Amino acid sequence: MGSSATGDVNGATNAGGLVGVNAGTINGSSATGSVNDGGSAGGLVGSNSFTSALGVTFAGTITNSTYHDVKAEAAAAAAA
Repeated sequence: MGSSATGDVNGATNAGGLVGVNAGTINGSSATGSVNDGGSAGGLVGSNSFTSALGVTFAGTITNSTYHDVKAEAAAAAAA
């Protein structure tokens, strides 16, 4: 069973609707809201990898998960 998050996110870097930095596995999860930041932003995940102090990079995995930007969807529907 996955996780879910609802709400707007504003951050400085690596902002995500569900998680900022993912180096593991996200499965069956969802996020709803808008995401804004000054660096790498993502609707579900801000960054899907992590590099350690030793220079080793760990990549994340995302499966069966969704993101809905309600504000953008409403604006697109109004413009159509």
